[in-house]
Amino acid sequence: MIVQETDVPNQYALWPDDDLTKPPHIVATRPGQEPAEVWREAQKDSHAAAG
Repeated sequence: MIVQETDVPNQYALWPDDDLTKPPHIVATRPGQEPAEVWREAQKDSHAAAG
């Protein structure tokens, strides 16, 4: 996973599959949170809602 800071505080661009040709996922973190952790939680939530 590639994580890149954006110009916005506590906001990150994520490329989960390391493919920079795809648009990144933008996630916002709370202090002390890891961007990848926020993304994984969002994935769990979206799969749970769909199923």
